[in-house]
Amino acid sequence: MSETRPGIDRRSVLRGLGLAAATPLVEPLLGLPGYHAQVPSVEADRRWSPRYLTPAEIETVAALAECILPETDTPGARAALVHQYVDWVLSQEERDRAAMRNGIGWLDRVAGGSFASVAETLQMSILGSVADPEGGGDRVGRDLFNAAKRLTIRGYYRSAIGMHQELGYDGNKHLSRFEGCIHPEHQSWRPATERDV
Repeated sequence: MSETRPGIDRRSVLRGLGLAAATPLVEPLLGLPGYHAQVPSVEADRRWSPRYLTPAEIETVAALAECILPETDTPGARAALVHQYVDWVLSQEERDRAAMRNGIGWLDRVAGGSFASVAETLQMSILGSVADPEGGGDRVGRDLFNAAKRLTIRGYYRSAIGMHQELGYDGNKHLSRFEGCIHPEHQSWRPATERDV
């Protein structure tokens, strides 16, 4: 005896699940700016504004993220809008809030003003004092650096710049034919037998 539950259309549910799964893959193809898979997009007629950090803290985070992942032959963390990702994560999760908020204040104090406005050599010197995994430097600074590094890397490689320009990911592609390995040294491989052991 089968019983169907009222109000549930299996086809609609499956269609919705398929759309939800495909959305992160489709968004970069649509040219959405920034593309952080979890970050809500901003309408074209609105400017982005912080959800958790103050504008001054955002500038410090942007400078810090750029020190961690600077512009090279591909754009850096600032161009990838990592500071927006960090702000969004902090607005959603408590995990890194204390480390980031305390650390940003510490960073600005050590820099003698705004960390974002001092010379890059001073920025790198300050970060060098807390980047040592063996525990050198101030504890607040080390906690900040560890949290910022983790969030910067996550945000960068979830952005269109990190995913497509840096990693060269083009999305899942259908292969109509798979040739297999073409290296001659791999063509003669065979599984080990008891005699080989």
